[in-house]
Amino acid sequence: MFRWRGGAAGTDRPLDTPFVSVQRRSGGHWTTVDTDLGLRILWGVTDRRSPFVGAPRFRAGEPGTYRALWEPPPSEPTGTYRFAVSARRYRLRSRPFRVVPSTALTAAVTRRPRAALVRLAYPAAVPERDITARPRFAAAGAVTLTVAGRRLTVRVRGGLARVPAGRELRVRVIAARDRFGNR
Repeated sequence: MFRWRGGAAGTDRPLDTPFVSVQRRSGGHWTTVDTDLGLRILWGVTDRRSPFVGAPRFRAGEPGTYRALWEPPPSEPTGTYRFAVSARRYRLRSRPFRVVPSTALTAAVTRRPRAALVRLAYPAAVPERDITARPRFAAAGAVTLTVAGRRLTVRVRGGLARVPAGRELRVRVIAARDRFGNR
């Protein structure tokens, strides 16, 4: 999340061009990877005036506090990022921040008579906090587990990993990661 002070009632926003962007550091320069013209950046402004007091009045010099939130998709590469604000009369850049792999991935095991099926599940989106939809399960990745005391690594393809087993099916997941490095 990034906050800054600007004009009241969103008057700083340019029309038909991005207001808030997210940039990734690549080599020695910054590359824009997302803008508020899409669905993963949400910004708003609060003023001293109540929003319930009729039509907004745009007066020069009245302040507003802006807040921008970006929710990176599971496929976003790790690295250094920043917010960039391109207002009508000013430009701002946030301090750089890191995007790291998620550690909230879970493995769900379904036991069958001669095999086990493993799915890698992303955490469910939290209403009023998360701003974009996400897949329920990872489409690809790898799972390391023990099957009847033996360590085994299997690939997840099409959302599932099939684990063959002998007579005793005791499966314990040790580690899991999706194709983007989330674990």
